[in-house]
Amino acid sequence: MNITMINKDNIDAFEPFLSPEIKEGTLSEEVISVGAYDDEAENVATGVLAGEVGAPDADEAFRIRYLFTDPDRRREGVATLLLDYMSNMCLKQGLEVFVVEYPDDEEYADVAAFFDEAGFDKEDSGVKEYLLYIGKVKELKMFADTADLKPSPMIKNFAELKRTELKALAGDLYREGNTCFYELLESGILDEELSIAYRKDDKLCAVMAASVDDDGITVEWVYSDPKEYKLLLPTIKAFAAGLAKKFDDDTAMHITGMTQDAQDLLAGLFKDSISKTTSWVKRSLAF
Repeated sequence: MNITMINKDNIDAFEPFLSPEIKEGTLSEEVISVGAYDDEAENVATGVLAGEVGAPDADEAFRIRYLFTDPDRRREGVATLLLDYMSNMCLKQGLEVFVVEYPDDEEYADVAAFFDEAGFDKEDSGVKEYLLYIGKVKELKMFADTADLKPSPMIKNFAELKRTELKALAGDLYREGNTCFYELLESGILDEELSIAYRKDDKLCAVMAASVDDDGITVEWVYSDPKEYKLLLPTIKAFAAGLAKKFDDDTAMHITGMTQDAQDLLAGLFKDSISKTTSWVKRSLAF
C-alpha cells in the first residue's frame, strides 16, 4: 500500500471515493487531500483522507473533513496509513493536532471505533442536527398558511440578489471572525432559488441559506442581524413556504444548531415536527 497527494493529474483515479464538495476543494487547492493505492494490485485506489488547516478554537490544527476507504479493503489498515501520512505532513508544517467532528449516532459507529482505536479524545461539540420532514412542518400552526403565504417583497432569493450584496455580508462577518457564510458562497453548494434573505434599507438582515442533494434539504446557515432579530421569523416562514411549493411532504430537511440560542429557537419553532435530534462529537488528537 502506498500514499500520494491528490491533484488534478491523478484525481480521476480517486474520484469514485470523493464527494463533489471535496473534489472541488481539492482541485482549487482549498482542501488538502491524500489517497491510498495498492501498488501491488495495479495501483487501484483504496482510500482518501482530506481536510484543511484551521478548526474552530484550534487555528493551528488540521481539521479532517473527509475520510473514506473502499468497503472491500476495510480493516486492512488503509485509514491508519492515511492518518500517519497526514500527521507527518502536518508536523513538517508545524501542526501537531488533528480535529474532526461527526454525528454521534449508530450510523457512525465504525467511524467512532476507528478514532477510539487511534487514541482521539472525545467531547460534546455543542452542535445539534435536527431532522424534519416537510409534511410534519406544514402541520404546525405557525406554518399552516405556508401554501397561500405571500412573502414580503423585502425577501429575495439569492438568484435575485446581486452577488456583491451577498459578498458584502460575508465580508463583514468574516472580519468579525465568522467565516461560515464566506465559505458557503465560495463552495458553490447553495441552491440560489431556495436560499433567501430579508433586505432592509439595502442591507441583508436575515438569511436562510440551503443546499439540496439526494438526502434532501440541508439548511446550511441561518443568520439575523442582532438589531433586526424580529425579521428572522418572516424569513423562516417564507423559506418554509418555498419548500412547501417545491418539495413533497416526505422530503427530509436537515438543520444544524451551532449555539444553544439557535438550538432553543429551532426546538421552539419546530417542536414535535422534529423527527430526530443528533448531537455532534468533537474528536482531537495531539501527535
